[in-house]
Amino acid sequence: MMRPFGTFNFPYDVCFSGHKSSDVDQIAGEVKLHTDLHVTGVGPSLAFPLRHWTDEDVWKYTEDNKLPVDSLRYDAANRREWGGKHSNSDYFSVCIKCIDRRNKEASVYCPKKKMQVSNISAQIPYREPELNFYGDKK
Repeated sequence: MMRPFGTFNFPYDVCFSGHKSSDVDQIAGEVKLHTDLHVTGVGPSLAFPLRHWTDEDVWKYTEDNKLPVDSLRYDAANRREWGGKHSNSDYFSVCIKCIDRRNKEASVYCPKKKMQVSNISAQIPYREPELNFYGDKK
């Protein structure tokens, strides 16, 4: 846990992300994008070609172009994700209560151990995001 932060020398110039400004992160909440292309200066630039798209736009494009839909993740007939996350390949059912720095309680309930455990979030190295291409503008 006390290892130094590191970087990775990416072999490419740009990464494309399917993130949209209308997306909501489970932890961060609304994560509106402020740019179509973020030049990091320390690695590949980040491109957001769907920045201004809505979920409705994605469904319309998918249907108009007859693109395949992952039926384990999406209910295409109702244009939505299935309620359960068990078959969503982007979702892992984990608990982070004992390492969540937003929680100020000394102990938290652990669903795995089925008991109260210490909140060790203060012991976990944390680095504020340096990139300001999303969320509340700083």
